[in-house]
Amino acid sequence: MTDRVTVHIVDDHFLFASSLASVIKDIERYELIGISVTGPQALTMVREEQPDVVLLDYHLPGYGADMLIPRLHSASPETRVIVLTSDTSDGAMVSALHAGAVGFMTKDKAIDDVLDALGTVADGGTMLTPRQLELAGPALPATGPAAAARAPRPDPVELRLVGIGSFAQAVLIERFIDRLPQVDQVYIRDLRAGRASLRVALRPGTSADGLAKELVDGSRRLRLMGVEPGILDLQVEAPLVDG
Repeated sequence: MTDRVTVHIVDDHFLFASSLASVIKDIERYELIGISVTGPQALTMVREEQPDVVLLDYHLPGYGADMLIPRLHSASPETRVIVLTSDTSDGAMVSALHAGAVGFMTKDKAIDDVLDALGTVADGGTMLTPRQLELAGPALPATGPAAAARAPRPDPVELRLVGIGSFAQAVLIERFIDRLPQVDQVYIRDLRAGRASLRVALRPGTSADGLAKELVDGSRRLRLMGVEPGILDLQVEAPLVDG
């Protein structure tokens, strides 16, 4: 990490997020680089900014931290995640740790405690109590930034769509693909003149061939969306670099 630690806050309670941001911005060591209020927004911004630390609410519209953390690590493998939430349940805490969080704190903690956790995690440590580690169990997986960096990841796949009637149809296809078991994340790269391009990041241990088969098997569902199977042109490319 650099001497100045970059921090991104993800919380749909904007008043809480902005209050926390105002404190962090006043500390010279930290550079606040953004606030997200939804999971998709967080994924986009984290992919672009590659922050050192994300302070993440557990519950976001349509997402739980257990779903979002692996995707954040895929988008930015070196990012370390602290969950900061109003959910005091052990189930939420265990799920967050198994998803790859390196800290789990409730929002009733004093701001000094949050800043201590931020500093510890920024220095490469974890902010987990003995009780949290005990509840998570000895089989706590080696998840998080280090594991994400080690895990072999297939090259990204680009899907080109032709004959797209509208942006809404492209979004339907994007959501359909996002639910496939091989897919870690997908987003629309380009949409113009009836053509679209989707970037698909695959999960470790999967392949473009498996994705292609899943798309063929899902052709009936695609037809129900008004999409003919031939509309998809699967292209495996060397790691894509967004321009």
